[in-house]
Amino acid sequence: MNNENYKFEFKYELEPATARFVEEEIKKFGMKPDRHAYGSDGSYFVSSLYFDSFDLFDYQEKAGGFLDRKKIRARIYEPFLDKSQHVWLEVKRKHDSKITKNRVKITRDEWERFSEEGISFLLKKNWDENELSDKNKFLENFIRFSAKPKVFVRYLRKPFLNQSENLRINFDYDLETCRKGDLGYNGFMTPVNRGIVIMEVKFSYLMPHWLGQIVKKYDLKKDAISKYGRSVEAIHRLNPIAR
Repeated sequence: MNNENYKFEFKYELEPATARFVEEEIKKFGMKPDRHAYGSDGSYFVSSLYFDSFDLFDYQEKAGGFLDRKKIRARIYEPFLDKSQHVWLEVKRKHDSKITKNRVKITRDEWERFSEEGISFLLKKNWDENELSDKNKFLENFIRFSAKPKVFVRYLRKPFLNQSENLRINFDYDLETCRKGDLGYNGFMTPVNRGIVIMEVKFSYLMPHWLGQIVKKYDLKKDAISKYGRSVEAIHRLNPIAR
């Protein structure tokens, strides 16, 4: 599926108590838990392996405050690979608050072959015609930046959607990371943003007035939060990266 249609993305940092209040508020306006959530509380895990150049070009773009930036990643919606049947390869590009995303889905077996053989496997794989554009965008960025696995990032997400699914609000808890080259199990994770919930608001056109009123009511401040950037900094806390 080609995902070139853009969306807007706003991010906010909340205390856990405030997140619970906001969650109750948005339910009053018809926001429902994502039907794909498998947790009893309407949550699921998001686990991502981020690729970057040897000099962390994508991280440096974010740290430098550039309006145009990107992320290259492999993503699953489980805590680790053994629980997932598929892996999504993604390139997410952002200009200020506007985002576009290309993503393709491969099986877990195909991911393991890609991990062993690299891009040659993706070039040999028979892709559906509607996947070619997204596959090429991933390969273009992967090759151009000599991207290698850098960090593994995991968090628990509680997602809500409106009826038309053109508004999504995610509450992301327990962000943690480690320096790792795959999506497999890892018991040694470094906490990131301890005690902070990241609220993501994604919409196609305009943020609804009622949501703007909730943001104002709880004095929420929009911030350029990068889970990848903060994870890199958490890992390098004792040995800061030169900018």
